[in-house]
Amino acid sequence: RDPLIITFLFFLQGISVGLFLASAPLYVNEITPNRVRASGLTLYAAFGNGLGTVVTNLAAGWILDRFSSLMIYTLLAAMTLLGLLTLIGILLLPERKVLYGGR
Repeated sequence: RDPLIITFLFFLQGISVGLFLASAPLYVNEITPNRVRASGLTLYAAFGNGLGTVVTNLAAGWILDRFSSLMIYTLLAAMTLLGLLTLIGILLLPERKVLYGGR
């Protein structure tokens, strides 16, 4: 329960959330066809930010009640690492022809 570890994980999570909040709408904008782009961004905002925030806060409260704040940030750091590894894996895949109706 070292405060330094919690502080480090807190800042690490802040960086990853900041990158996500900046890049997710750009990704949705890129993969959504022009005719439904506004709907795609609205759905992302409603589910990704709205519902996602509610569920995450409920889960964090449950974890805090049963474990500790260190456990919350450790799980968030693990999920960030998993996302980073997934991104690296995707970037290492050979480029494929686009099959959706995007740009």
